[in-house]
Amino acid sequence: MVLADVGLFELIWTTLFILMLVVFIGLIIFVVRDLFRDHEMSGWAKVGWLVAVVIFPILGSLVYLIARGGGTRGDRFFEDSAARAHRTRTEVELQARRDADSRRTGPVED
Repeated sequence: MVLADVGLFELIWTTLFILMLVVFIGLIIFVVRDLFRDHEMSGWAKVGWLVAVVIFPILGSLVYLIARGGGTRGDRFFEDSAARAHRTRTEVELQARRDADSRRTGPVED
């Protein structure tokens, strides 16, 4: 097939097809990744969702996103990390104040 034989219409449809294929593969990867990051779900439930996504990829993925939506496990992971970072920073600041006070007045008892 020579490039000159390909019309603009065919080029646009091929580009749209490749884009939809990439989006479809990304959706499947996102759902499977999110599924295995969820530590609250039992193993059998994960197997059930995985079978649904493998047998009915588009329908299974959409049902998973609707049923398990409202924040994915990855979002919760980042929120937990941010909370741990804030708590850690607060603890570090508290320890620094204790150290500064102990240098001025001696050891501080909790």
